[in-house]
Amino acid sequence: ALETFKRGYAGTWVDGYGAYVSLIKTLEDARHTVFLFMCAFCVVHAVVVSNIAVYQARRSKAKYPSSNASMATWCCGFCAATLALLFAGSLVLLAIPVSEMCYFWRYDLYTYDGVSDYYRQVGLFDRATPNKAVDTLAVDVWRTCLTANGTGDVLGALQLR
Repeated sequence: ALETFKRGYAGTWVDGYGAYVSLIKTLEDARHTVFLFMCAFCVVHAVVVSNIAVYQARRSKAKYPSSNASMATWCCGFCAATLALLFAGSLVLLAIPVSEMCYFWRYDLYTYDGVSDYYRQVGLFDRATPNKAVDTLAVDVWRTCLTANGTGDVLGALQLR
């Protein structure tokens, strides 16, 4: 039963999600780089471009100074707002599936009945039988260790007491 629990738990979490560690690190580095680029672009827009437009308009002797610098400021502001909204939207698209996955884990899988409902997906079945029957001792170990109402008594779950 402990071997089935270990194989199911390690197969699901360690082997299944452990293979994506380098991809997750790469995506996090890319997210951080895009965030820094957005911050730098906004700072340059706010400090340099807009001040150049104000300086050029203030220094001009004409009644209606050229609008090229102001147009460049508006263009940079529009680009900054558009890129920021695209970046935030992509983060929302990522956050929704992750929050649904956490909801499933908390309210479906890590409940007392959830383990017995999803025992095949987690790998808590006897591999020797062709119908993949539930290994009740492995399910009891899962319930004891990983559910909210679990006692933590592994020896009791393995019926060794």
